[in-house]
Amino acid sequence: MKTPKAPVALPDSRQLRLLFETGQLSGLSAAERSKIRVVRARHAACQDVRRARIRIQAFLLRCDLRYEGKSWSYRHRMWLCNRQLAHPAQQVAFQTYLNALEYEENVKPSWKNRFRKRSHIHTGQV
Repeated sequence: MKTPKAPVALPDSRQLRLLFETGQLSGLSAAERSKIRVVRARHAACQDVRRARIRIQAFLLRCDLRYEGKSWSYRHRMWLCNRQLAHPAQQVAFQTYLNALEYEENVKPSWKNRFRKRSHIHTGQV
């Protein structure tokens, strides 16, 4: 179900245009733009991890495999690693999905660290 788009507030856009034209509205600094890019990239990395997990869960459901405990816990991961599927092609696809998840989970912390480094640089904190 699509969510309705918010209508553009015309008085606000006109007011912003006037502020910009008179020089009262300044753009974002380079530091602020770089922070925004890092935050968006980190958000995309989080979404990639979530999609990889959903892909694995959907694949397992199609293979009629269910884990009864807490998803994505240590035990669940061990259960995933020990799955042997009936058909070799299924096993290859499943391992590919697991490898993709591992890759995405390794990318996500690097974005967290980049954000921390950049925020310290721009705020002057160490």
